[in-house]
Amino acid sequence: MPRTLRCLCALLPYLAFGWPLMLPRLALAADAVVTVKTDPRDAEILIDGNRQANGSPAVLHVSPGQHKLEARKPGYKPARETVFVGDGAMVVKELQLARDIPVPVPIAEQDRPETYLNPKRDAFETEPEFAARRQALIKTFNTRSAARDPAFTAGTATLVKDGYDIQTGKFPVELKLKDWSRGLADVTEPQVRLERDAARTLYQGGPNYPVFFELAPDGKLKAARLDDVPGTRLTLAPTVKTAAVKVDMVRIRAGNFLMGCQEDLCDPWEKPVHRVQIAAFDLGKYEVTFADWDACTADGGCKKIPEDRGWGRGNRPVFNISQNDVQEYLIWLARKTGQPYRLPSEAEWEYAARAGTSTRFSTGKCISTEQANYDGTWSDPSNCGANTGVNLGHTQPVGSYPANPFGLYDMHGNVCEWVEDCWNETYNGAPGDGSAWLTNRSYLGCERQVLRGGAWSGPAWANGSSIRGSSEHLTWDSLCGFRVARTLAP
Repeated sequence: MPRTLRCLCALLPYLAFGWPLMLPRLALAADAVVTVKTDPRDAEILIDGNRQANGSPAVLHVSPGQHKLEARKPGYKPARETVFVGDGAMVVKELQLARDIPVPVPIAEQDRPETYLNPKRDAFETEPEFAARRQALIKTFNTRSAARDPAFTAGTATLVKDGYDIQTGKFPVELKLKDWSRGLADVTEPQVRLERDAARTLYQGGPNYPVFFELAPDGKLKAARLDDVPGTRLTLAPTVKTAAVKVDMVRIRAGNFLMGCQEDLCDPWEKPVHRVQIAAFDLGKYEVTFADWDACTADGGCKKIPEDRGWGRGNRPVFNISQNDVQEYLIWLARKTGQPYRLPSEAEWEYAARAGTSTRFSTGKCISTEQANYDGTWSDPSNCGANTGVNLGHTQPVGSYPANPFGLYDMHGNVCEWVEDCWNETYNGAPGDGSAWLTNRSYLGCERQVLRGGAWSGPAWANGSSIRGSSEHLTWDSLCGFRVARTLAP
């Protein structure tokens, strides 16, 4: 057969059936797969500097070796990571983009001394670089405050006229800090004493006399000086005043229940169904909010300041916190209240979420976007009507939806919730007394913790009472928060 004819015969399958026959061979040429997930999900994804996708998750076929991943979005700082993949490897990488916070302009131009008191660490800034920049800002604040720059009037002073001390001849003064500095100071309403001449000047100046402050090296308020009043540098060392911490709790009565999926559509890790005995305990009526977390941060109990993605803080559930971060909050809350706060066990959480029901949701076999915050545009495998077409695309303030029969809010949707247990792939060997399962049958340690309750971005079925998820205890994202539990006194 002539050579030309042999070549044409070899091409016949492709000419007859088209290019699809060649696609498997193209895929085989890229013998490693990297799946990239981003937050926000609509970020542009690049690999080795070349644009690959605009949206997450993106499945990328790459050659074995080292590759540089990057995610970009206007208004956010790029997220970058280097990954090494071997032959036939399948790797999943998550890139979190931080909001791009503008570089602060000099205080004289914007009258915002709080920028200097509480700077945020840049995503690409090392710890020594951040510490040096913070010290420079504190030094600038003290220099400008000493020069009586009006932008640095950090509070006011009012003479307590009825507090004259006849033995010392001194008057007490109440100092009030501006709202922006309240979280940075050791004190909120300190009382200091003035000599008679200084008190006379303050009295003549009327209430709310301007006060300049001096910062300690750690950025906290160290001393105060009344404007134009000689000899009034006052060291701030009174008793610390802190606002009372209030936690809304619901008493969960003792009982037993069947734990696990009792419906037709179940995942293997929701099995086997088993009976668990639960002792009475208290559980948070609501998910912990940004306002709750910010109080812990302001008081020095929590180091992390979680980003809110621009959705708002206040009464919305806190997210972008790891299980390790949660432990700091629990320690702080226990110290402030004298009560033994903790995370609920997985069994306690499901018992409270079911609230006496045995169906997939506490609302019955189905749920709607009028009853919980989830993505109602997903398909509905059970065809019960959960696919409402409603997707808010973000969290909602806690308590926005009806409570379950136990009086608990947002047990389905809004944010998924950390519990105390280690992740195990089935319930074989799980405790039957409602306690947390703190060992893992597959791994030496307990690197993955259980998450419950589903989130704003997931389908209805992922918000079911028995649905289980997991994540590494150092992981944080915009899907997961928590609520607190409390052990009852014997």
